[in-house]
Amino acid sequence: MGRAHGAGLTVVRWFRYAYLGSLLLFLAGLVFQVYLVGQSLFVDPRDWGVHVEWGWMVAHGLPLLILISAALSRLDRRRWFVLVVFLVSAGIQPFLPQLRDTNPTLAALHPINALLLVGLTLWLLQDAWHLVRVQALPSSTAPPS
Repeated sequence: MGRAHGAGLTVVRWFRYAYLGSLLLFLAGLVFQVYLVGQSLFVDPRDWGVHVEWGWMVAHGLPLLILISAALSRLDRRRWFVLVVFLVSAGIQPFLPQLRDTNPTLAALHPINALLLVGLTLWLLQDAWHLVRVQALPSSTAPPS
């Protein structure tokens, strides 16, 4: 049993690294999105399409990777709660601008939701780093959670 249990922990460790890495990719995607907005505002308005296309990929592709790696990382209930809020926020992000004609007030939440996503991503990153760091330490030297 000891060997199988140890192998299971190794798999969980790798998925926690994948979880951390996918969150880092998401944060990089958000930063790139802000750059693309600036590019389209100050350099070439035709670059707006790149912002839109990249946004769909960041908001739907990467959260799927985050969800899969989180599911295999054995997160506790508190972490899942924050992650679900993050996933809902990421899922609605690309749809908010599409409400421009029917409900401009909701469409105007697009940049505010982006700020929420940055904050949630930073929180999740810090927490994922803690998960990876604590599991890498011997149990006698692990800091309290």
